[in-house]
Amino acid sequence: TESEEHDDVNTSQDVAASRDSTPGKLALHARMYVTGDMYCIDQLKLLAKAKFSAALVKDWDKEDLSDVIRFIYDNTRSDDREIREPLVPTLVRHKETLRSDDIFMNV
Repeated sequence: TESEEHDDVNTSQDVAASRDSTPGKLALHARMYVTGDMYCIDQLKLLAKAKFSAALVKDWDKEDLSDVIRFIYDNTRSDDREIREPLVPTLVRHKETLRSDDIFMNV
């Protein structure tokens, strides 16, 4: 029926929209770290940090990095260096690319 066809179209659009809003690997691992911290799940924090560090090396994305840095600094204690320290080598390694990014320079 026409109603069922309409439901199928909405479902397809919902799936496409959810794919577009899926966080990148950096953001996902940062969120998992913060969740582990919030609920005192040390193993989750360790796993998220390891995956975050690996993603910084091979999957870093200039467009996502600014949001991820802001998220990390907004959602972790100032003395929590665990998730912040892996950012430093990435920032140093890509400093020229990042300097030309106005959004990043405003973080």
